Amino acid sequence: MASSRYLVTDPIEFYEEFPHLHGGNHRPTSDATPQPGRVTRPYYIYNCFAFVVGDRRKFWWPGGYGYWPRENAPETVEELMSVLREQFNYEECDGSYEKGVQKVAIFTKNDVPVHIAIQRSSRGGKWLSKMGYNIDMEHDLHAVETQHGDDIGKHGYGTVAKFMRRINRKNKA
Repeated sequence: MASSRYLVTDPIEFYEEFPHLHGGNHRPTSDATPQPGRVTRPYYIYNCFAFVVGDRRKFWWPGGYGYWPRENAPETVEELMSVLREQFNYEECDGSYEKGVQKVAIFTKNDVPVHIAIQRSSRGGKWLSKMGYNIDMEHDLHAVETQHGDDIGKHGYGTVAKFMRRINRKNKA
């Protein structure tokens, strides 16, 4: 477990869900987001997609689970990729680190998207995620994946299905 000044909601449950996280491969970067109905101060509920697109005031997800720019959109990898491509200038790529390039990784379980993480060009290859209603954190990409021998229903975010990239205009050649 990583030591941090940030609080993880129910650390035992969190680290059971993500058994491949340890002190050397992740670092919390925010406190947990309060769950709906447990908000004690003005607070916005946001998720991993909102975190990736820089909107910490909304919960973004297709399929009727939150805000989505298109009505009645299916909950598919293709739909996430389409919005990233059309509204945020992303294109499909591989997962290797490229200096000056911001990337996202879309995770799936049984071909259904469940998570998206971001690799900012300024972070030297580290990935950042909003972990559900829990913390934001910096992590190694594969530390949040479901690994061989894990229970796919209980552990990790499945596997990375697609990578996309957006060139950081400040560093663009």
